[in-house]
Amino acid sequence: MALQPCLADPDKLRAIAHISGDLAEVFPYMNAVRKDAYYNVEGPTFTFMDQYRMISLYPRRIAMAKVDDIVDIWRTLESLRRFSNECWQNRQSIEPSFELRKKPAALEIFIRLPRTDCGLCGEKTCIAFALRLWSGQISLFQCTPVFGGVYSHLKEPLFEICAGLGIEKG
Repeated sequence: MALQPCLADPDKLRAIAHISGDLAEVFPYMNAVRKDAYYNVEGPTFTFMDQYRMISLYPRRIAMAKVDDIVDIWRTLESLRRFSNECWQNRQSIEPSFELRKKPAALEIFIRLPRTDCGLCGEKTCIAFALRLWSGQISLFQCTPVFGGVYSHLKEPLFEICAGLGIEKG
């Protein structure tokens, strides 16, 4: 496992847990059960928000952002282990879903932000803004550098990627 300060919130941690098995086969079943997830068949990756934590599952690792402490990491990993095992054990009764939902990953939003970490939106960093936007806790229009500043050329790419969040040009 790797632990580092979280880029989105310096008071939190980010963790990467390497696993011995391969999760890719269970992703379609998990995708059928969790309708709020972003499943990328081509990745393959399976990403979702767990309250304020962003969880990304890869075939052989799990990445978590905005976890509280080491106990929170272990609890989250245990919850993921139970969820993936339950989906796998019940796969005969679950119709696998290969649907690629339109909700973008928070990282895709972040890539289209000015990445100035100016704080004018009320967040400490642009990645924190992207995570809060992704989880529906903040408005895209709070990004002052884009909607009233020198980065107005980023409006269209942001609207395009955020269409999956239900954000319209307004």
